[in-house]
Amino acid sequence: MENIKEYILYTCSFILLGCYVFASDKARSDDNLISIQQTGDDFELWIEQIGHDHTVTAEVTGEGNLIMVSQHESGHTTMMDIIGDTNSVFVMQEYGGSHVVDLNINNEDNDVSVLQRNMGSHTASISLDGTYGTTLQLDQDSAFNQSYSLTQNCLNPSGCSISVTQQ
Repeated sequence: MENIKEYILYTCSFILLGCYVFASDKARSDDNLISIQQTGDDFELWIEQIGHDHTVTAEVTGEGNLIMVSQHESGHTTMMDIIGDTNSVFVMQEYGGSHVVDLNINNEDNDVSVLQRNMGSHTASISLDGTYGTTLQLDQDSAFNQSYSLTQNCLNPSGCSISVTQQ
């Protein structure tokens, strides 16, 4: 009777351990989704996602802004709509393929800077509204597949400036 209890205990422990190992690996590997809606004041956001399919969506309205997104390894998607005020966005997507940025800023002072690194499949769609602002710097660092579309409408008085590098 004692051996049967031990056998059942060890068997159940083994099964639970197996479930933990396989289930925790699955839970860690696919679910990096962050979605934010923010209105006003001195908003500041820093996001770092490491490992597998990353998605950040943000809708930001007005005031101080500043958003920093860093996505490492596997799939990378960042989608942002920013309406007004001081802006400044920085997105770094590196390692693994599939780097996607969709950024719309309906204006003020902008400053952007998007870095999409190696292993191909780079796509950036950026729209910056007018009456000043801008200073973009888009780097798509290859192993091929690169594309971007840029709509910009600054109308100067010492705003604007754009730099796109595809290697």
